[in-house]
Amino acid sequence: MKRLPSHTVQAVFHFGKFQTTVIMADKFDDYYLWNKELSLAEALRKCCDKKGAEKDIKESADIFHKLGLVYKERSGEYEWRFTFAMAVLTLIENAPSRITDLIRNALPAILTSIRFALIRSAALMNAAIVREPTNVDEVKNDLDKLHRYVLKLAKVQRDHFDVDAYVNEVVREKIKSMREETKLVLDKLKHIPDDVSSERAHELEMDKINRVKTLQDKVAAKYTDIMKSVSDKCTEIMGKPPCRYCVAGMGSLARKEITPYSDFEHVILLDDELLQNHDKNSDQYQSALEYFRWFSILFHVIILRLGETIIPAVSVPSLNNNQMKEHNWFYDAHTPSGISFDGMVLHACKFPLGRQEKTKNKPWTTELIKPVTKMVEYLDADVDFKNGYHLGDILTKTSFVSGFKSIYDKFSQRVTDQIQSLSMPRQHQLISKQLEEDLNNFDRKQDDMSQRPLYYNITDSFLPDLVAAVGEKSIIDYFKITWSLQTMIRRNNYNLIEIDTNTNIIILYRMGMFEKVVEEWSDNKDVSIICKVVVVDALRSHLQT
Repeated sequence: MKRLPSHTVQAVFHFGKFQTTVIMADKFDDYYLWNKELSLAEALRKCCDKKGAEKDIKESADIFHKLGLVYKERSGEYEWRFTFAMAVLTLIENAPSRITDLIRNALPAILTSIRFALIRSAALMNAAIVREPTNVDEVKNDLDKLHRYVLKLAKVQRDHFDVDAYVNEVVREKIKSMREETKLVLDKLKHIPDDVSSERAHELEMDKINRVKTLQDKVAAKYTDIMKSVSDKCTEIMGKPPCRYCVAGMGSLARKEITPYSDFEHVILLDDELLQNHDKNSDQYQSALEYFRWFSILFHVIILRLGETIIPAVSVPSLNNNQMKEHNWFYDAHTPSGISFDGMVLHACKFPLGRQEKTKNKPWTTELIKPVTKMVEYLDADVDFKNGYHLGDILTKTSFVSGFKSIYDKFSQRVTDQIQSLSMPRQHQLISKQLEEDLNNFDRKQDDMSQRPLYYNITDSFLPDLVAAVGEKSIIDYFKITWSLQTMIRRNNYNLIEIDTNTNIIILYRMGMFEKVVEEWSDNKDVSIICKVVVVDALRSHLQT
């Protein structure tokens, strides 16, 4: 083997050292592309209002298209670095281990940067298409090129796959059918009348609850079928999997609370035999991981093509960077928020590639493609708390989606065994920690601009529509229960509290149900002076407006 000159070895050493520190999405060393992105982000900011919502979607569509191309270019830049690094390793196989190790350690991060750039590129281009730009054919053509580039990098068995055709002819049709059937059932659910006896109201409520449960089961089954179809298509395109595996759903899908517009939280479980037969650093083990990483990217690209992934969900660093206030400003009011992967926000990331972008306080990564034994380790409280985004909790309730059912059954049994082995104090510790984190994590993805405190005047348009859709009694009952639960959790009191007359009046007022306020006041003599003063003053203000 020809030995390289010393200055070349020094340059390679610098390359390895440099790559290990400048790899994540918020630390670009390619200043040209970063400056190009910042310039486009500034142009987008100028065509948005103070809340970060677009004023001219045709203009913003053009910017999203160009941003998508920047991320396509960035993925190509990282691909070149990966190819270069591999070539260097071949040339310097006899070099000191400290040099080769530095380069090898940088390779996974380079590949992660490629994949995240591809996801963001696809999301941005699809967002442009949703806004129906004048050059929509050009955008679609660039998106098609991106899809072909993904297939090239993934080294799929089938060298051609028309993502657009598959999504339009298969996936969209399945989703459309699910949504239409759900709407038909919901339209048939009758409101509970206000004038029936309490016994009859209870009977009607139980009937409604049972009908909704049946509907939820059907929606969960149809949603699972859609994801199984896409998963199976990815396997068909990628070629035979290197080991037995399964895709397991989490969150609302596992709880059968999924809606036809929910995101898809999931993990990929691998057969433990992979770990038993091969060291985790072996080529076979790493090759298996690479297969499922690209499997996940292809899955992601297909779901993105639905055009229902809001831009903040993919955390484009110049638009929605939670670590940098000046780069966290964009609000996507035009992309329909529907079926997508879980967000790439750092406290979300419930998808196979997982949490890959480090922060100062949590400088580690979490991948959700693992053998069963390794995935179960996340149920350990210390491991879960370290990752800090409810991973252990969400893994306790999963559902089978696709792949080998035997792998899922093994995981499910291991989870059950792990939970049962926990002592009662340990379980209480987990519950308390979960409640504490839940109360501090209401900022997932992007805040809904339509959300306003209940004491604002929402009666003009919002409330009548809600009453017509749900029914007045159901709305009142819902807010009473919600109020009780929130109060109970915040007081850390596990005994349900009763809603007193004063609280009930305040709830009804804040919902804008002024006639109910008067009725409640008239029927009860124990309304406090403070409550009366607050409501009278508020009603006077309302009448004046």
